[in-house]
Amino acid sequence: MSPKRKPQSETYKHNIIKCAREKGLEHMRYKGTSVQATNTGNEKVNISSCKQKYFHMVSEGSRMTILSKFLDLPYMVTQDLHSLRLIEKYDIKTWRPRKENTKRRATSFSYFVMDGNSRKKVCRITFMAMHGIRQP
Repeated sequence: MSPKRKPQSETYKHNIIKCAREKGLEHMRYKGTSVQATNTGNEKVNISSCKQKYFHMVSEGSRMTILSKFLDLPYMVTQDLHSLRLIEKYDIKTWRPRKENTKRRATSFSYFVMDGNSRKKVCRITFMAMHGIRQP
């Protein structure tokens, strides 16, 4: 750029889309299709797929607080690090084969959410729904 003009990178289309995507806001893709804002997931899906009803153990206000704190993190990398801090990996103690010729898993995972100052254990589906993470 010339010394007279300064770049205004915050007005570039790709930066506007990137910021909206990281903050979970509604935005338009490059192709012109609309992307809805991120929310805490569909309760009907969580009721049917989570046997322990973890989704209802956390109040609606706490769910919105969890999502807003997650989306307020400045970069996607910090959001990923925050998610990794709430997931614990542990070795499987006793393996019992249910069928013949099954593969043995060496590790399993526990998922947690921060409800105020307490850490609550939840299932994977609830963890993803509360943080607005979509399955690939």
